[in-house]
Amino acid sequence: MNDRVFLDTNMFVYDVDIEAPQNREEIAGRLIHRAISEHRSVVSYQVVQEFLAVVRDTGLIVATASDARCSVLYTEDLQHGARIGGVRIDDPFRSKPAN
Repeated sequence: MNDRVFLDTNMFVYDVDIEAPQNREEIAGRLIHRAISEHRSVVSYQVVQEFLAVVRDTGLIVATASDARCSVLYTEDLQHGARIGGVRIDDPFRSKPAN
C-alpha cells in the first residue's frame, strides 16, 4: 500500500512514553518507522508543537517535584505506581480493584 499517512501527536507520545502500554508503544513506533522510511508521512506544525508541549510539561513537572524533594507526585497523567527518579507517581482518581 502506498497511501500517504498523517501522524497525529499521540503516535509520537506513545513512541517515547516509557509509561505507555507496551502494545501502544510498539504499534506507534512501527507506524512511525514505516511511514518515515517509506517517505509517505505527513506531520503538521501543530503536531510538532503539541508533542513538544506534552514532553516538556511532563518532564518539567517531574523534575520540579524531584528538585523539591517530593517523594510523591499526585497526577492522573502518568502511570500509577511508577517511579521516576526518587518520585513515586500516585493517581488518586484510579479505580480501585473490586474485592
